[in-house]
Amino acid sequence: MNALNMQPAAPSPGRPLRLLLVEDSPAVRALLVENLSDISRLEVAGFADTEAEAIRLLSQDAYDVVIFDIELRQGNGISVLRSLASSPRSQDILKIIFSNNVSGAYRRVGAQFGVHHFFDKTSELPRLHAILEQATQNVTLG
Repeated sequence: MNALNMQPAAPSPGRPLRLLLVEDSPAVRALLVENLSDISRLEVAGFADTEAEAIRLLSQDAYDVVIFDIELRQGNGISVLRSLASSPRSQDILKIIFSNNVSGAYRRVGAQFGVHHFFDKTSELPRLHAILEQATQNVTLG
């Protein structure tokens, strides 16, 4: 099965999905929070705008969903993915790239590190919203 079509298990019923947003643009973060706030059972539980901060947050807390931008204020989302891939919990996290960098090369690298979905920031926010809404409605995905 293609890694971009696989989805990990959702949390137990009643508990919201905890989302970590790895994005360096305050405007994009605000747009995402605003657009995802109407999804019940989804909690934006953290933000990181650098590679080091994202890795620190992922090592200190549990998240069900991580949305990655590729270019960050310091470092990049691919390096965060690489670091996360070595974690035993990685397979339980729904990993999504939401970026302006949508080349085939980035998609292949994302798939190599377990990315489930890859969306273009400029046109695919509705698809991102739909995937997250679906994830919150299903107890078991995949």
